[in-house]
Amino acid sequence: FSGRMRLYYWPADGRLHLYGAEVGTLEVDFDYNGRTDMIIQYSDTDSDGCFDTRKVSYPSSGLPARTITGPTGYQPPTGAPASSNEPVLMPFSYAAIAKLWPGVLAERITVGGVLLEALSDFAEHTSLPLFTAPMDFYEHGTPAQFPYIERLRASTEAKRYYQDIAVELAFAQLIAEAEQSPDDKTALQLKSAQRLYDRGHLQRAVKALATTTITQ
Repeated sequence: FSGRMRLYYWPADGRLHLYGAEVGTLEVDFDYNGRTDMIIQYSDTDSDGCFDTRKVSYPSSGLPARTITGPTGYQPPTGAPASSNEPVLMPFSYAAIAKLWPGVLAERITVGGVLLEALSDFAEHTSLPLFTAPMDFYEHGTPAQFPYIERLRASTEAKRYYQDIAVELAFAQLIAEAEQSPDDKTALQLKSAQRLYDRGHLQRAVKALATTTITQ
């Protein structure tokens, strides 16, 4: 399936993807220690040129893999009406990307930071351990661990990448811990917030986490 070198924006993960790609893989080793921390496998199951399914696995931690289906809207944050079912396609060119991406990236970093804070607050209120290793490495890693760590810290793309990893792994670890409790309300609340995050609704995920009424 040839997408003729065009791109589309998927609100589900807030990224640009190559139209017509049938599969894709993102393999994560966030601290460069040679162990794979997470794998995201993308697929286009209905052959319409756009990804619609993600399988997320966590090899180094042994957490259960999960499959995310949808959403199937492919419009950028500005431009096409949200009700449109047709993907908005853009040429694979610097000019087209530069027109859209800086604003999208800045907004994602801002809201991603707020979501990480909400996850931290939730963990504190529920006395659950919070997995913070990805952002710890990004913010405090040394050249001995990774020679180009300062370049990573200077990159807004890298900051967004590490935020996404941190959020995904924090949700996975918190849910695994919450499911060990006989009271499943905490796990249900986390899963509800995670589903919103999976659909690209980061601000709604923040609100879902903030509604906790857990008492110590």
